[in-house]
Amino acid sequence: MPSDVPNSRCLRLTTRTTFASPGSQSETDTGQRNEGKETAKDGTVWNIVPVGSNAGCLQSHSILRERSGPTSRAKRKTQSEKLLSAWELIFSASMMRHMKHCTEAEARRRTQDNSWTVVTEELGAFIAIMYAGGVYGAKNFPLKSLWSTVLGPQFFRHTTGPK
Repeated sequence: MPSDVPNSRCLRLTTRTTFASPGSQSETDTGQRNEGKETAKDGTVWNIVPVGSNAGCLQSHSILRERSGPTSRAKRKTQSEKLLSAWELIFSASMMRHMKHCTEAEARRRTQDNSWTVVTEELGAFIAIMYAGGVYGAKNFPLKSLWSTVLGPQFFRHTTGPK
């Protein structure tokens, strides 16, 4: 259906909807009451809809139609005894090679050292630590505490090893 043809179940694309408290009204530039509509400076007309009412049909791209849980590919590719197999579903080998290439190029540009390299496993460990930091909510956490044998989670120490 073309976008300029009104659909009785949906709002027209030229108007937008806003929710207002009951009894709210707007005035036009001339001071006249404009019940149910609000016009923006750019000419966009907003329909005022009472809170809790149906503002129109949902966009079809806003509706999730997939089943929850792992996909059949994820079930085939992961092995319960190998955590790395689940990691490789998120970061494929080609993605890791690309990140390695870009990381090396940027480091060489910044340090002016053309021999600078990073091992793919180190890069993967760094990404895992970044993810784990987010999971542990360590945004403003003191960095040394994450590797602490008393306070820090074992994951951080075991990922990087002693330095």
